[in-house]
Amino acid sequence: MEPSGGSVDDFISSVVPAARQRDALRLVPLMQKATGHTPVLWGRIIGFGSYHYRYASGP
Repeated sequence: MEPSGGSVDDFISSVVPAARQRDALRLVPLMQKATGHTPVLWGRIIGFGSYHYRYASGP
């Protein structure tokens, strides 16, 4: 999966209901500070950095 290149701000402004939008506006700066990564839109998910999981069963 690759980042979609969309705007995180535009995505958050389209979120309904308004309470969920307010939650996102509070959480994004907290997550950015905690992870040290800039928020990136991955489809309809806001991500902070990436990690490649490796399993005993394979890559």
